[in-house]
Amino acid sequence: MFMINTLRTILCTIFVLTLCSCLGVQLSKPNSMRFEEENGLLVLEAESFYKQTKTDKRRWYLIDSPNVKPDVVRDGDPVHLENASGGAYIEVLPDTRHNHDEKLIAGENFIDKPGAMAVLHYKVKFNNPGRYYIWIRAFSSNSEDDAVHVGLDDIWPETSMRWRTLINYEWGWSRYRRYPPKVEHKGKPHLLAYIDVEKVGKRELQISMREDGFEMDKIVLTKDKSFEPKGLGPLNK
Repeated sequence: MFMINTLRTILCTIFVLTLCSCLGVQLSKPNSMRFEEENGLLVLEAESFYKQTKTDKRRWYLIDSPNVKPDVVRDGDPVHLENASGGAYIEVLPDTRHNHDEKLIAGENFIDKPGAMAVLHYKVKFNNPGRYYIWIRAFSSNSEDDAVHVGLDDIWPETSMRWRTLINYEWGWSRYRRYPPKVEHKGKPHLLAYIDVEKVGKRELQISMREDGFEMDKIVLTKDKSFEPKGLGPLNK
């Protein structure tokens, strides 16, 4: 009986993997490594999360091949592997609101509450306390796929909510966040996105969906307000 159950488990696993491959779905590749801040700089590849949670409606998919695309879920964009750091990136799918003409469904394809949907978890270690400015390398094809929330240890400060990219149709670095809803911001400067680290040591950095279709390649946290990543950004250490 034990042998039969074991064989059944193996066959089921092979079936699931084969089905996902045929459908073009990339399974998550949990990364157990811990990323360490040095001299006020923390660098992470976006696909190097160790787990994702709250994935019943949306989840992050790994894109690491031009021939493999998560066709099992809706995505209005082509693959954007060219110039992606490490030859891979992640995207939160399905993408059911690709433009203003498509219906916004709160709690499904848009969520302004951080930490409530499609949450990525990264193991990090801070050696130095202080204010860290949040740079993310993202690809946005429109204004409906350009924002996420950033948190630390399940705490989601206003200063790191609604992070957004200002660059469209190519991979690019940004460090800004949207103004809170109903706050008049025309003519005002862009708000910087940052997170304050008071406790050093092992922590958990988190990123959650705000808009589906968001594509993310790399994350940099820096204490240097004047620092600006270029190209593929600094190397992971």
